[in-house]
Amino acid sequence: MKTYLYLIALAASPVFADGCPTRGVTQQVCAYSPSSLSFEGDAKSQATCLLRPVLMCGKISATPTSLPSNLEKRVGTPVNFKSTALQGYLAANKIAEADVGGNLDRPLSKTELGDPAQYFVIHDTSTPNYGSKPFPTDIDKPSWPDNSLKHWAKGEKSKAHVFINRLGESITAMPFERGWRAVKFELTYAQRYPQASETALRGRFLHVELVQPRRSALSSGAGDMQAPTPGFAEAQYQRLALVYIAASIRAGQWLIPAYHAGLDLGITGGHDDPQHFELDSWSRHIDSLVTEIAAAR
Repeated sequence: MKTYLYLIALAASPVFADGCPTRGVTQQVCAYSPSSLSFEGDAKSQATCLLRPVLMCGKISATPTSLPSNLEKRVGTPVNFKSTALQGYLAANKIAEADVGGNLDRPLSKTELGDPAQYFVIHDTSTPNYGSKPFPTDIDKPSWPDNSLKHWAKGEKSKAHVFINRLGESITAMPFERGWRAVKFELTYAQRYPQASETALRGRFLHVELVQPRRSALSSGAGDMQAPTPGFAEAQYQRLALVYIAASIRAGQWLIPAYHAGLDLGITGGHDDPQHFELDSWSRHIDSLVTEIAAAR
């Protein structure tokens, strides 16, 4: 199997208008095999590369991340409970399947060659941008306008499958059984691999957006480098855990999580999200929900 490992040496350049410093550093892109439509290594090693912390200006930590122990044990292994167990939990908590990616009894999306969804991509919306203004004090409350879920579901123009607001509520803009492309890695695939079709990766990645505003780190108000701290509400981590569990049940195994920025590294116009994502918090909520689902079963 032929794999590709790129070291992206970004040429020195002036400071950008958004305040990002000269990008004169070498960043390692995760090794990828176009023949298998997968990254290199087993599921755990792929996750440690694709979940490297995302730094300001879209830079990625040079070293693989250390997965929380329980997440490390799960990734790539079979899910040991059925959809009926989760359906019972959802019913008891008045959560619709339609809000966590769609019908749990339907298979996930597949590529045009039949490869099933394998990656669970975590994004942040990076909007609205408050420029030089401070973040509103109510971003984690119902009064903040961007916590309105209807704001995010835009049908065919939606940027992801599922959106999760800062109250821990979610909406499925595009069900997980439908292949969707949302990152530069997918959208520019044929440019890097001319032997492949433009839509070769459609269906391989599931996309989930966490609502997060941005602001400028500059007095001029340019750019959107700065995210709130903490980056996300605990309720968002809990709902993201639930959506991940729902998708993994449909896959039959725990999907490989990835950050948007890790996929787009080295591609012109790549993104810098999610900012300030706490992997330990997310893993803790996965553990807690798995325990609750098992108890309900």
